[in-house]
Amino acid sequence: MTDDGRPFAVAARFGQLLLVALVGYGALAGRLTVVTNGLLALALTGVPAVVDWYYAHETDPRLLLWIVLAALLHVAGFLGAYSVQTGLLSWYDQVAHMVSAALVAGVGYAILVALDRRSRRNRFPGSFRFVFTVALVMAVGVSWEILEFGAGTVAGLLGADEVLVQYGTDDIVFDLTFNTLAGVLVAVWGTGYFTGLTSLFRRHWPGSGNS
Repeated sequence: MTDDGRPFAVAARFGQLLLVALVGYGALAGRLTVVTNGLLALALTGVPAVVDWYYAHETDPRLLLWIVLAALLHVAGFLGAYSVQTGLLSWYDQVAHMVSAALVAGVGYAILVALDRRSRRNRFPGSFRFVFTVALVMAVGVSWEILEFGAGTVAGLLGADEVLVQYGTDDIVFDLTFNTLAGVLVAVWGTGYFTGLTSLFRRHWPGSGNS
């Protein structure tokens, strides 16, 4: 790791410690939603380390921090920020969605470019990459909203705490709008953060040796 990347790596580790603290708080306070989402978020932030170990790869520290930040914003929102209806914090949910959606967009873009470069038979022009990235974010966003609705319905039927919470039609519209905006921003300006991931996919994609 270069010295330039070390501050991002340190910040990412600090974010993971905050996630551990949130899980501990959730357990002590009996908040199942915080505990469940916190454990899932911690598992997600550990994926780059597993990938780095298995493939002898080094994840860009900026990307690692992005993953941790998305996870941290999601879990911290269940402390109350998600339900705020007025003031600056009323946009917390949308900002959290935007950060996560941008990450999804970048991963999708990296996969597409890896497919493009691994074989002469696959050629995706820039316009297609843009449309694919935005469409992927929209599809994942809609799937997430359906998951939130389903989780809320099941929790209501069982009389349990909601692991995922949905706050009405307006919330869905705003979430999807910000998801789409995140996809556009990544497709236009943010693809450079995922070049390492593209190289990883390209090297280890099944059949990548047959170009």
